[in-house]
Amino acid sequence: MALRLLSHYSVSTFSNVYVIACERSRQAAIIDPARFEAPLLEFIETNGFALTHVLITRSDESHEQGVRTLKRIYDAQIHAGIPEIAGSETAGAPEGTTISLGDREITTIGLPSHSQDARAYLCGHLLFCGPVISAGGIAPGHPGYSGVLLREMIHERLLSLPSETVVLPREGPPTTIGLERRTNPELSTTGDGRSADDDTPAADAPTDHE
Repeated sequence: MALRLLSHYSVSTFSNVYVIACERSRQAAIIDPARFEAPLLEFIETNGFALTHVLITRSDESHEQGVRTLKRIYDAQIHAGIPEIAGSETAGAPEGTTISLGDREITTIGLPSHSQDARAYLCGHLLFCGPVISAGGIAPGHPGYSGVLLREMIHERLLSLPSETVVLPREGPPTTIGLERRTNPELSTTGDGRSADDDTPAADAPTDHE
């Protein structure tokens, strides 16, 4: 069944908030709700979706404030790498956990070289990776050996996904795994110096933009 995707740019936090929804079951999940703003509520309510999951890619107070607002409206389960977000208990997000969204499955990918609570969520060909990868870059603040470990982890856990996988970062425009393999200067080689080039054409995501 079709999967709907809304990408909303929050001007108050300069970050992306995403909603994905299974059209058959009408269940929806929101990713990194920095703010729960009117376009997000309108998308959910106008389409008759039920918000059942909140996915947090990394604990960061400035990118989770919308949780407090949406929890007043929806009884959604929170998935995160820490036990509490914005005063609400989470269901956790262990590596490899599968979250059901109607007839779709969301797989949790742990990203410990970024931070112990960092997670990515894979739903079909859509990868929600938080701050770990952006178009043409990776998460800042990892100098020296920690940067080597971060790049190795990205190669092993994310760049190993199919080239057509659409990367939906917390900051910046969408990209694809294949495009980042070919053009991201931060990821041009693996930890042992091997080339990460890939000649598979990039693919676009069907997206509702706000």
